[in-house]
Amino acid sequence: MKYIMINKENFKNFLIKEKKSMFPIEPDLVIDFYLSIKIFIINDIAEKCKSYFNENIILFDAAVENDKGDIPSIYKLIYFKEYTYGSTNVHIYTSKNNELFISEEFAGFLFNLLKKSPNPIEFRWVD
Repeated sequence: MKYIMINKENFKNFLIKEKKSMFPIEPDLVIDFYLSIKIFIINDIAEKCKSYFNENIILFDAAVENDKGDIPSIYKLIYFKEYTYGSTNVHIYTSKNNELFISEEFAGFLFNLLKKSPNPIEFRWVD
C-alpha cells in the first residue's frame, strides 16, 4: 500500500485542500497538528469512511472549538492506537514525529466525499 505523508512542510501538496467559508458553519474535516495529531470528521462523512478505520483506529464523539463559538458534538475524533509497522490493511496512522500517513486509496476516497460538500476543511498548526 502506498502512503501520503502529511506534515507542516508538505501539506500544501496534499490532495485535500483547506476550504474556507464565508458563513459560520462547522467544517467537515479538521486536521489539528497542535501537540499531537487530532483528526475530526463530521459524523455523516465518518460513517462513510468506517471501512478504512480498522485495527489501529478508535472513533470517539467529539466537539471542535473555533473562534466562531462552540460547535455541536457532531464529530468523530480519530484516536490512533499504537501502530505496528507491517500490519496489513492500515489506511491511516501517525508517526512519533507528528506526521500523518494516509493511504493513497483512502485519501482519494475522502477527497471525493469532501469535494461534493460546500463545508469548509481546516488544517491547524502550532505557530
